[in-house]
Amino acid sequence: MDTGVSIPWWVLLAGVGAVVAAVGSVLPWVTLRFDSTLAALASVPKTRTVSGLDGDGTITLVLAVVTLAVLVAAVLRSRPGPKTAAVTALTGTLVTTVAVVDYREFRATRVRIQQRVAGSRPETGADAVTLDIEPGLAVLGLGGLLLLVAGSYALLSYWRDDVGSAVAAGE
Repeated sequence: MDTGVSIPWWVLLAGVGAVVAAVGSVLPWVTLRFDSTLAALASVPKTRTVSGLDGDGTITLVLAVVTLAVLVAAVLRSRPGPKTAAVTALTGTLVTTVAVVDYREFRATRVRIQQRVAGSRPETGADAVTLDIEPGLAVLGLGGLLLLVAGSYALLSYWRDDVGSAVAAGE
């Protein structure tokens, strides 16, 4: 790598976003807690924590690692361009979508579980089962947003430069 070449800020931001998304992919996403009576009745542990790797986090981890590899390869060749920006923006879109969809699904699951427990065992109460959303999803969403912002900014910059060149050339 030529040390005289500066790395565009969007590539640095995308690199940080990929690392943040990878970390969010492996962190805990949700914790399910049963009260003692219900746990004994259902023969389940009182607490169950689900990390990203137990589900969609595997996909987001692969996306983050591949994007980081693309960014590193582009920098080593001194050519982070529109294709690199497109991969970054696409990955950011996918990772952010996974974080939002899973967050919504976990919230809906919490409501369904509480309704089912309250309906089948009214003496137990809806709070006999709790589902707490852990920081991993927020970290994943942040990484996805950083990737999306970096890639989108770069794509818009390249597009603006192409349009400006065409106008200056009289096309």
